[in-house]
Amino acid sequence: MDNNSLYEVEKDKLIDLIGYEGRYMINVDNQNVFTLIKDKYLKCGATDGHGYRILNLYNETGKNRKMHRIHRIFYQSYHKLKDSDMEGKDIDHIDGNRLNNTIDNLRLCSHKQNMMNKQKNKTKKGLKNLYKFKNTFKVSFRVDKKIIQKYFKTFNEACVCVINTRKQLHQDYANWEDFFELLYPLNNEGDRDAFNKLDLLSVDYSKYEHLI
Repeated sequence: MDNNSLYEVEKDKLIDLIGYEGRYMINVDNQNVFTLIKDKYLKCGATDGHGYRILNLYNETGKNRKMHRIHRIFYQSYHKLKDSDMEGKDIDHIDGNRLNNTIDNLRLCSHKQNMMNKQKNKTKKGLKNLYKFKNTFKVSFRVDKKIIQKYFKTFNEACVCVINTRKQLHQDYANWEDFFELLYPLNNEGDRDAFNKLDLLSVDYSKYEHLI
């Protein structure tokens, strides 16, 4: 390529996009795809109906195009995985943010593990897995296609049950975003760091009962 090309400036940051070698490369730092044909970065702002960033890429003929989810092609190309390594696997966004495609935020997992890290429905107030039921609080988890339910008199007891059950069942894939939103609703600067250092089992949740 021309020494004045954008590629010459960016080449140390670029990685071959598996399946599209010689046509496209990725930059994991700025989370963009580079086209060698046009010597520029492509716009990667479009999302699909599930909130994942997507991009249409053309094969070597330049005629047939295929839609890809950015996080999948980034993970595969960065780790140099074969298509067979990706087959039947999900790529989980560790922080739950489907737009954050930094490599450190992506991990290969099963679909079941990915669902463990799923955030609560945005229309539901309070905590995932916890519901008001008459004069009690119900904790509900799906385990191997079975629904396991427990009932508690106090909100605090129910919260402790949710925490312990998630740790036991979901382990590293447990999602705590609902607890962050409950304890730090304003999401001020520094709240995330404070939450990450917090022992969730040490919190008195009774003061937050009115929020669900």
